[in-house]
Amino acid sequence: MSIDSSESDDSGIERVLLPVRLIVGALAVGVVMFAGVAVWLRQSGRMADVDEPSEVLPMIAVVFAGIAVAVRPLLVRVIVLALQRQGERGGLRAAPGEDPMLTIYRGATVAGAAILEGAGLLCLVVYMLSGNTTVLVAGAAQPLLIVLFHWPTLSRYRAFHERFSSGGIQGR
Repeated sequence: MSIDSSESDDSGIERVLLPVRLIVGALAVGVVMFAGVAVWLRQSGRMADVDEPSEVLPMIAVVFAGIAVAVRPLLVRVIVLALQRQGERGGLRAAPGEDPMLTIYRGATVAGAAILEGAGLLCLVVYMLSGNTTVLVAGAAQPLLIVLFHWPTLSRYRAFHERFSSGGIQGR
């Protein structure tokens, strides 16, 4: 599948992007659902307060969430380079007739969303333990960031393809 803008190529790419959208959406919705459960547990009194909640734990969770957002682009680039090298060695398996860059895009998109999901879940667990609303906000923001940064679209794939094709990172 080439990257030209023919309608048949676009529909083929869209078919590949659909399951990626489902995965990214599930990652985001999972954090939202867990946030709902966490708030319900705290507000209903079903989550007992820790005897002496640490002030450090909420700070660590918020800092970790910030670091995850900041470092995510670098980690995605590392994943892309690793997958490109794997492809150069013949170890990357794309579907028959599929552009290997589409396979790499899928992996990088899901990995980037998962990094943010992990940060969100950590914040929500710390909220459950501490009741700290700053940590709740940091955790609840992650699904928005997942969709904002990692929702797979045809235009994002095309930009990704332009940036990362020809074996390396262009425009570092």
